[in-house]
Amino acid sequence: MYFHTPYSYLNYLTPNAFSRPGRNRKFTRGIVWHWVANANTDERMNRNYFEGLKDQSGVGTLIYASAVSIIGFKRIICNMADSEEAFHVGANNYTEVGKRLMEGCRNPNQSLMGVELCHPDWTGKPDDLTYKLAVSWGAEKATAWGLNPLTDFYLHGEVVLDKDPATGKLSPRGCHRYWIDNPQAWAKFKKDVVDYQNSLRPKTVADQEMWKHDAVMGMHERELITSVDWAKRFNEPSPLWFDAVTNNRLYDKMQDQIDELHKQINELKAAK
Repeated sequence: MYFHTPYSYLNYLTPNAFSRPGRNRKFTRGIVWHWVANANTDERMNRNYFEGLKDQSGVGTLIYASAVSIIGFKRIICNMADSEEAFHVGANNYTEVGKRLMEGCRNPNQSLMGVELCHPDWTGKPDDLTYKLAVSWGAEKATAWGLNPLTDFYLHGEVVLDKDPATGKLSPRGCHRYWIDNPQAWAKFKKDVVDYQNSLRPKTVADQEMWKHDAVMGMHERELITSVDWAKRFNEPSPLWFDAVTNNRLYDKMQDQIDELHKQINELKAAK
């Protein structure tokens, strides 16, 4: 089963010490959901904030912050590859859940994927499109990484504890604010992700056969395979050479698109 979230595009951060260290996580034990904590700021503005952290001078308090993706009002920005470590759950104090999730790691950034959600006001409640994008994104990543949304999705406040400077008392961080304040809405969101996953799964043997057939025909339409005969043999294991050929063709197509994009960028620069 393959999910592709609509309105999602790559705009990777520049590798740097403060927001994109450029190393992969050691594990992927779950996904942590955050609010951007800045009302009515969109995905582009928050992505640019993470990008700007690279320009810190090293004087004073340094900020380390980022997320794999930002789910905004109109689209999703991917800040780095899904496998990369982002700076989103580093802290001095962790809940028992956080301690469990960071076993074998320096901190939970090495074991948890992080995502930020934009919100129109200070309640933190996502608008309708942001919510729908979050459901789709959550289903896609849970499926890709073998995670259960009901047990492997976490709020920031379920992982990290903050210390009150006056009393020294530890309490869960108030992020994602809306779902922290409305636990029934958080439970519904996780169930909506599971329901979306289930809605796209083949329900019967006939559905499964049609799904396999359509997948093979899709590869033919995209010229990754040259013969429709493969559509009659979709239950057969593919030989190594078949995987190698289709992967090489896919790589060539992606490289052609990249080359064309670079050409357009250079033409725009020359026009200026």
